[in-house]
Amino acid sequence: MPNNNYEFNIFPSTFNKVVWKEIEYKEYKKLTLEYITKEYEKSLPGIVKVRAIYEFNDNNDLIISFTATTTQKTVIDLFQNMFINLKVLQGNTQSIDNNIIFINSKCYFL
Repeated sequence: MPNNNYEFNIFPSTFNKVVWKEIEYKEYKKLTLEYITKEYEKSLPGIVKVRAIYEFNDNNDLIISFTATTTQKTVIDLFQNMFINLKVLQGNTQSIDNNIIFINSKCYFL
């Protein structure tokens, strides 16, 4: 990563600590949120506009997508840390041992 004369922080964004603006809401189907940083906020050069879209398709799959635009060249890596206990959602609070989850991704890290 080239030196951009700004503090390098492996977690510079911490976008979970800010208030996001609701852009679009379709009941139980889609939620679009947006956050716009102030200039040089969170160690990011310039202004960054981030959108997060949470959407259920007709197969009841949850699709999460992110976009970001910047006023200056910068590297930004957006991801979602989501923890869901599927068994609790189904009414079983005893065990999560038999949960199966499929993540459609081109790559992953262990």
